[in-house]
Amino acid sequence: MLLLWLIIIPFVFSLLSLSMEIIKRIKIAKYISLIGLNITLVLCIIEWLKKKSQLATNIHDNFIWKSELSYPWISKFGIEFHLGLDSFSFIMVILTCFFGIISLLIQTEKKNKSYKIFYFYFMSMIGSIIAILISLDLFLFFCFWELLSIPIYFILIFNGKKTVYKQDRISIANQFLMYSQISGILFLCGSLFLSLLYYNLHHYWTFNYNLLSNMLISSEKNQIFILLLFCFSFFIKIPLIPFHGWFIKVQKISPISGSLDVTGLLIKVAVYSLIRFHFIFYPKIVEKFSIFLIIISLSNIAYSSYMAMSKKDIRQILAYSAISHASMVLIGLCNINIWSYQGIILNVIANTISIGSLLILSSQLYRNLKTHNIDRMGGLWGNINFIPFFFLFFLFSNLGIPGTANFLSEFIIISHFFNSYPIISFLISFCFLFSSIYSLRLFQKIFYGNINRMSLFENNGFIEVIILSFLSVLTIYIGLFPKYFLNFYL
Repeated sequence: MLLLWLIIIPFVFSLLSLSMEIIKRIKIAKYISLIGLNITLVLCIIEWLKKKSQLATNIHDNFIWKSELSYPWISKFGIEFHLGLDSFSFIMVILTCFFGIISLLIQTEKKNKSYKIFYFYFMSMIGSIIAILISLDLFLFFCFWELLSIPIYFILIFNGKKTVYKQDRISIANQFLMYSQISGILFLCGSLFLSLLYYNLHHYWTFNYNLLSNMLISSEKNQIFILLLFCFSFFIKIPLIPFHGWFIKVQKISPISGSLDVTGLLIKVAVYSLIRFHFIFYPKIVEKFSIFLIIISLSNIAYSSYMAMSKKDIRQILAYSAISHASMVLIGLCNINIWSYQGIILNVIANTISIGSLLILSSQLYRNLKTHNIDRMGGLWGNINFIPFFFLFFLFSNLGIPGTANFLSEFIIISHFFNSYPIISFLISFCFLFSSIYSLRLFQKIFYGNINRMSLFENNGFIEVIILSFLSVLTIYIGLFPKYFLNFYL
């Protein structure tokens, strides 16, 4: 029953927030949303502690559900309201709630009529994400996959950056929705095809993840077809090149905390889905096409790094950085084993923390300088308090400096990939060298050189300091003492 509450609570509190926003009690709506997220987080942790003794003991056990709930829905087609949690789902739900809370804490817009229904959309988005993470019925997964696009669509239009014309925001939101619909259609086609194969074997319909994952697909052509449908569906949402255009534009118009939501939460849902469906449905086929996936990953890293070096908007640079690091997940999946699997999960956590932290810092800069253009900054080192230190720390973390969680995750993936593809492993490491170039350029443009634009930085950012301090400690702790986090997935 707890699994059901993990979905119900965010949607209930979204309606409570809406009631407060209608009567223009914006602060109360924010506090209601925070309460809802904290309750969801606490319930998830309680459930995790209850099931701690049942944690997985090997990589295959990560797909044994510690909690499971199922109700009949559309019985004629074998569709159920089927939910479940394993160790991977646990950490992803916790990560979603945690960064949702951070997004709300740094949300400081006041007396802005455009934010009158922000918290309703925000909590609806969180509820949809959690539902995706714990859905064990492919049709139910598809429903929430599509539902997730709706609150994000309206956030982009009504709560997007006001320096961008509304017509442009509508155009970008429409583009995002179009890509989301294509992704959903591909996933639905893959699900229907799997269900049809199951029907031909057993003569009844089902969309049950457990049953479909244990189905033997004898035809290699069918396996390849399923691989293409699911992979392209998730590639669009991660997003990998050439499907990245919508993401870069969304980052340009997202509200200050909205960019954190998209990068820290939405993309991780796509990565989670890729990992979940890859490992169960088509790992053997992936081995045959691994060289093509590796080429895609290398091209993605090189192109993203090149584009990041040419951009002037902080959030667009960070967006390309997130795309580049997402390629490490695809590389890890080309040579899946217990160690690379652990590295993939740590990579998701580490990059969520580092990119999310840099977005928080870019938001702090924007509130004071009213720009994300690095050419209009400069000379800020020594003129502001905490921002340069944290910015430099999380840039280094994002680069994979030893002692950080990012370094550990990338080292695990590349080191075990090295056994099969030593030359390609070298090329991957070399491609990440370009990350240091655009990162140092970013830091130099913002904090050194002539003072192009300066404000009093009246906002001391006390909440941001507490959040960033905690995230810094967490990043170092995972990097130096990884035993617990690695054992969590064993």
